[in-house]
Amino acid sequence: MSYRNQRLMPHPVLSADRNDYQPGCEFAAEIPWSRISDGGRDITVTVQYRLKAPTLHDLIAQGQAGYCMVVECPKTYRRSSHHSNEGAQDLIMLKRPEYDGKLTLTPYVAAVASIRAFNPPELDDELRLLIPAGGTDLPAGAILAIGAATEIELDNQAAVESIIDLAPDSGLQHGQFAVDLSGQRIAINVHRNIWPDIQQLRGRADKEPLLRQSLYLYAIDKAIRNLDEEGEGKRWADVIRRKLADNGIDDDFEQLAENSEIYAQRIFQNPLEGMLTALQQEGGDD
Repeated sequence: MSYRNQRLMPHPVLSADRNDYQPGCEFAAEIPWSRISDGGRDITVTVQYRLKAPTLHDLIAQGQAGYCMVVECPKTYRRSSHHSNEGAQDLIMLKRPEYDGKLTLTPYVAAVASIRAFNPPELDDELRLLIPAGGTDLPAGAILAIGAATEIELDNQAAVESIIDLAPDSGLQHGQFAVDLSGQRIAINVHRNIWPDIQQLRGRADKEPLLRQSLYLYAIDKAIRNLDEEGEGKRWADVIRRKLADNGIDDDFEQLAENSEIYAQRIFQNPLEGMLTALQQEGGDD
């Protein structure tokens, strides 16, 4: 569904790109905030719909129409729609890695049931001359209003894990890994034979502390030490600088280089403790 389709609708649509409604009628959505969970797996987006059109308000109150947000991710090609019939504020929950990087959110008001004799008094006078005297019958799913698309950058609230990629590299010896800071995200290269196993561990809450201690900690340590030299214009550097600031750490080059290992542990909130907890739980399971 493209947000440009409102130009092709045979029935009246409230949109900034059409003159179907009288001045003063409008529909838009605001995104007050978006957040990625501390584990980096869940995305929460708050939506505030703003609708100025009494007839559409009444249809929503009567259960004949509802708000809808279409979320698209150009990086993963994922697209989904999220409906709200309860009110003008909604909370959208998304999962990673289905959504990553930048999201485009396009708001709609759509019919959830067939609507007979649609002929709202808010319509433009010239358009009203084109509508049958008895109004227009609309099917369920018909778009009644569309707002401007909003783009949000998830990495503005990213967890450190969200800027780390695990990549297979057959040139490494089995059991070895290497950290590459040349891209927008930190790449941890591991031997291709063990890459699938590590990916499975990455998605398990009880095992990820082991990766934090064995892989992530070293990668973030190296990134902090090379923040000024290799971090210019890099997404991973922006996230790390923000995490350093959140922990009250001054972005001073000499201080960062000298204390990078300690700062990396602070960013990860003492990963050694998490690793020990995971190992103890594993022993208890045996």
